[in-house]
Amino acid sequence: MTLTHGQTSFLVGALLGGGLLMVREKPWLVGVLIGLATIKPQFGLLVAVALLAGGQWRVIAAAGASAMGLAGLAALAFGPEVWSEWLAVMAVAGSATGDGTIGFAKMVSQFAGLRLLGVPGALAFAMQVLLAAAIGAVIARAAWRRPFSPGLAALVLAGAPLATPFVLDYDLVLLIFPLAYLFARGRERGFLDWERVGLAAVFCSAAFARPLALTTGVPLVPLLLLGMFLLVWRRLRTEAPAMPSGDGPG
Repeated sequence: MTLTHGQTSFLVGALLGGGLLMVREKPWLVGVLIGLATIKPQFGLLVAVALLAGGQWRVIAAAGASAMGLAGLAALAFGPEVWSEWLAVMAVAGSATGDGTIGFAKMVSQFAGLRLLGVPGALAFAMQVLLAAAIGAVIARAAWRRPFSPGLAALVLAGAPLATPFVLDYDLVLLIFPLAYLFARGRERGFLDWERVGLAAVFCSAAFARPLALTTGVPLVPLLLLGMFLLVWRRLRTEAPAMPSGDGPG
């Protein structure tokens, strides 16, 4: 799906997923990778929440410098007016997301699913904001006073498609990381109830998401994404306890 659309999801997945897996070992490099991932900023909302809650200041500093450097290079290459043009395009993209120009059946967010079911735009957007806030709160709680772990990285990436109203089926490449995390934990400690079924359904979701929504009007994928997030959260809660008072993150 990603290849046929000529999309950048493999690159963004590598930058975010590969970066978050190295937070404790190479924080400065991770920050650079996350800064470069701002080419698709809608998937970085929960990354910022996790880094702030975990006090990963070196990563945050490097990410800010990397993002600003990338923006400066774009201005040098195309002229400073490229940013005013980018803002104009963002406004058009926002309108296309809200009014269905893109096609709600092609998108896999909760917002798009509700719109596909006929929910009014304002209510669907409000429910999307509430979901994003709830996901962000879970991420913040999971990251608070904890060392950054593969499980936390998986939780952030499982939540990334849930937190934004603008996500399409080719963006589900991000789920490679939470899928790998759950599979590895299942092999090590035994699979939980229905975990195998959930993994298989999410793995196949990109293939059936669009044809199912187009032919039946049923937005199944947002529910699968939420299920994936809850599975990762349940696994993560069994990992290392919060750090004792006075021990900052590495």
